[in-house]
This record gives sequence, C-alpha cells and structure tokens, in this order.
Amino acid sequence: MFFAGLFSLFAATMLVAWFGTPRKAFMLFALAMVLTGALYLHHASSKLPLSF
Repeated sequence: MFFAGLFSLFAATMLVAWFGTPRKAFMLFALAMVLTGALYLHHASSKLPLSF
C-alpha cells in the first residue's frame, strides 16, 4: 500500500513538473525522496527471523 502511494506521488510529481511550476515540482520530488528514504530505513532496520 505504501509503495503504491509513493508511486502515485512520483507520478503526481512528474505531472506537476510537466504542467506546473518548477518550485512545486521540486518540493514534491524532495518529499518523495524523503519518504523513499524513510521506507528504506524502515525495512533495512527490521530484524530477520532466521534460524539455521
């Protein structure tokens, strides 16, 4: 669900970059990159229940 939201945010960013102002597009892109980093850190820091 969160991946679909990020994909939609990046798609909206591309539409704003095409039709809107560069400032709004950059702000949306920065927000999308921060959320992508947060998603990465969320998954990179979770413990893997492995047993060998």
